[in-house]
Formats: sequence, structure tokens, C-alpha cells
Amino acid sequence: LQTAVKSIDLNIQKLTKSISLTQAQIKQKDKEIAVLSGDITTTAGGIDSARAQVAGSLRQLHLTDSQPMVITLLSGGTLSSVFDEADALETLRSELQNRIEDLSSLKQNLEVDKTDAEGKRKELAALNQNLSREKQGLAIARGEQNKLLEESKNKESTYQSLIAQKKAQ
Repeated sequence: LQTAVKSIDLNIQKLTKSISLTQAQIKQKDKEIAVLSGDITTTAGGIDSARAQVAGSLRQLHLTDSQPMVITLLSGGTLSSVFDEADALETLRSELQNRIEDLSSLKQNLEVDKTDAEGKRKELAALNQNLSREKQGLAIARGEQNKLLEESKNKESTYQSLIAQKKAQ
């Protein structure tokens, strides 16, 4: 009987430790998800900023590109100013290309972060299910222990009354 009680106690201790470990893992996953959510928010803000920069560059490029160089020359501009405008236009196109590449990189980072967050959420769900099973196992083990102790009390009281009867005889 004592062996059975000790075995159940040991099982309860194992389940309690397992529950504690699972709860710690759940807290860790919650923190990881919070960090990823922050990264996603930051990246989304960066994407919005990059889009605004690209739009501004496109507007400026359109304005600069819409005036032909001949009109600039005929309106009193010098050949040097025409080449300066052409150089500025090329610089603007280069900056636009860089901003578009930044935007693409930010979008890729966002997708990676979203995929990571989804994976962490799935891991968290699995840990919560595991925790639920462990708690059920703990409740069952405690129920078995209580049943065993209750049965042993009944036997103990019967045994004690038989001993008392023998002594009385």
C-alpha cells in the first residue's frame, strides 16, 4: 500500500514539474510572439515610409522629366544647366531604385516575421494543449491517490476493530 502511495506521489511530482516547465515554455513563447509583433509593426511602419519616399521621388521625377531639355535651352538656360539637370535626373532615378529595393527588402522581412509569428503561435497552441493534458493527468493521479487512501482507511479501521475484538476476548 505504501509503495502504491509513494508511486502515485512520485507521478504527481513529475506531472507538477512538467506543468511548471510547460508554463515556463508558454511564457517564453508569449515573449517571442510579442517581440515578433513589435518587429512586424516596425517593419510595416518602414514600408509605409518607403512607399511615401518612392511616391515623392516618382512625383519629382515626373516633374523633372516632363520638361524637355530643348525648352530649358531655349528659355535662357545654358548648356551647363542642361547637363546639371540631366545629372540631377539620373541621381533621382538612382535614389528611386534604392528606395524600391529597400521597400522590397522590408516586405520580405515582414513576410519572414509574419511566418515566424505564425509558427510561434502554433507552438504556443501545442504547449497549451500539452498543459491541459498534463493537468488532466495530474487530476487523475490525485483522484487515484485519494481513492487508494480512502480504501486503505476503510481497511485500516476494519483491521483495528478486529484487533480490538481479539484483545477484548
